[in-house]
Amino acid sequence: MNRSTRATGLALLAVLLIAAGWWFWPAPPNPATGQEEAKASAPLRAPSPEVTPAQPDTPVLRADAPPSALPAETLPLAQRLAELQRWSDAGHPEASCRLAIERMRCRMLRARPQEADPSDYEERLEEEGKLEAANSEAEAQLLRLEQTAACREANPGNEVGALALLAPAAAAGHAPSQVLYFSIGKQFRFQRGIYQHPGFDGWRRDAARHLFAAAQAGEPEAASALARALGNDSDLGDGLVPDDPRAAYVQRVLADRLFGRETHASWARRAGIDEPERRRLEAEAARLHEERFAGRRFRDRQLDASAPHRLPALSASDFCGPPIPL
Repeated sequence: MNRSTRATGLALLAVLLIAAGWWFWPAPPNPATGQEEAKASAPLRAPSPEVTPAQPDTPVLRADAPPSALPAETLPLAQRLAELQRWSDAGHPEASCRLAIERMRCRMLRARPQEADPSDYEERLEEEGKLEAANSEAEAQLLRLEQTAACREANPGNEVGALALLAPAAAAGHAPSQVLYFSIGKQFRFQRGIYQHPGFDGWRRDAARHLFAAAQAGEPEAASALARALGNDSDLGDGLVPDDPRAAYVQRVLADRLFGRETHASWARRAGIDEPERRRLEAEAARLHEERFAGRRFRDRQLDASAPHRLPALSASDFCGPPIPL
């Protein structure tokens, strides 16, 4: 065998050895294949459910939400004010009404600080032997002291903005807000520059219309407000309604029937109403009492700007909710 033949044979042998190596050498493991084999050999088990983080149970802020969705009166005042503001911003009329009541109450409590000692009025009632009335006055004074402390802690600010709160609520047909919106105009006489007051022009244009709408809707306190407005022009609010002594007498009698009072005979005499006409007007009041209120009687909430101070036992929900039956 010559040298060239031997080189050719060695080259052929090398090629054969390399081919054999590729054939018998184990292939490198495939990660995907290994995972599939592991899954295949693993015991079968039910897929675990997906875990989603718990969502806070926050109410949807809707203008037509039921009053039960509004913050409870048992919450601290600061928290209540913040929640009512959120609901009011969402357009809820009762929330706006309640927020206005709370702010008006705090403002009047700041303006009229309460003393811890018995008031002169309470002592006079005791001297006259009117102990039940004296106890009621003492309870009211204690409530005002508690409310003063709550207002101080909540710090609702000096700007009340009741007109801005009540105007949209009244426009939405919320009857207590309609009466309050009209009656709050009486406070203008205590302020300077009333014609530059924010919302004054809108109030002057709409307040009387809202009051009559509340009366038509069967809001008891509207009768008292109409009786005053139809009977005199003692303030800016009453001056918005043209005087009508006979219509005023009907509303006076209606209000007395609604709140369980007796109508004094002097009202008819002062209005120049004779006996036959008095009977006719009182029959009209009785008809309205039956048609609009089904003959029921109610507690007088006295819906005006100072009512939250005069009636500390009533909550903002009492003022802004349905009429309170007797």
